[in-house]
Amino acid sequence: MPIVVTEKFSKSRTGSIDPNGTRSVTRIFDVVGTTDMYQAVTATGLPARGHTVEVGDDQWGVGVYATYIGGMSWSRPEGTEDHWLISCKYSTNQQDVSESDTGDMIATQGDTRATTKAVYRKNPSTANIDNPTASDIGGDQIDEGGTPTTIVSIDRRFNTTEKMSNFPALDAYSDLIGKRNQSDYEGGESGSILYLGFSWNYDSGSQLWNVNHQFAVDKQTHHAEQVAKTDPQGDVIKEAIGTEEEKRFVASHVYWVQPFDTASFGILPDF
Repeated sequence: MPIVVTEKFSKSRTGSIDPNGTRSVTRIFDVVGTTDMYQAVTATGLPARGHTVEVGDDQWGVGVYATYIGGMSWSRPEGTEDHWLISCKYSTNQQDVSESDTGDMIATQGDTRATTKAVYRKNPSTANIDNPTASDIGGDQIDEGGTPTTIVSIDRRFNTTEKMSNFPALDAYSDLIGKRNQSDYEGGESGSILYLGFSWNYDSGSQLWNVNHQFAVDKQTHHAEQVAKTDPQGDVIKEAIGTEEEKRFVASHVYWVQPFDTASFGILPDF
């Protein structure tokens, strides 16, 4: 069933005037054909913050305009699953308008802690970390018989929360999950910041959307992984190192694998 959007009261709309003379008008969109709230909201083609509508004349006959300051509300008629009523409020209160013009609010926080990871080499070359080849990465051979050794590593995470009046770009954010920054972002060089995902909710009190973005930072190896070359049977190819008395077998060839592509982080908040 196709989604059908109709603006209710498209000519007169609904409005009010408070004791201070502030006028407001509410645009109501009637949406039928989807059980998904996100689809219902996007189907309305919500106005951009700052859009104005005429709400009558003043005492001198000059037109009065109300401004959409962001935010929205919705409801579903009782007993329905695919029917939505989505409301957008406009106001002539210039204080509300000026506050909305300050832009989206952004906050950030993070933590850094010790963690462990299994590697074949310490102090390897990272010259081609973003676009690795099959060449050996060098460094100190610390595995034992082709089994990687666990070492201490730094796990740095941060998240950024933005509050916005318009519905968040969920599809665009989803496309960035598992991608690294294509260019410098939040103080991190290209390739060092990995976008882990996001969460979102709507605050009916402030009429703002809250979107929390999560990131991981790896300035040393840009989230690449060490892989040992194997034979056709899948066994790690080994070589002997050390003197006869201290001979040990280690992975003979180790290379980088970069599982995460890069993408522009232009739509993500820049604190």
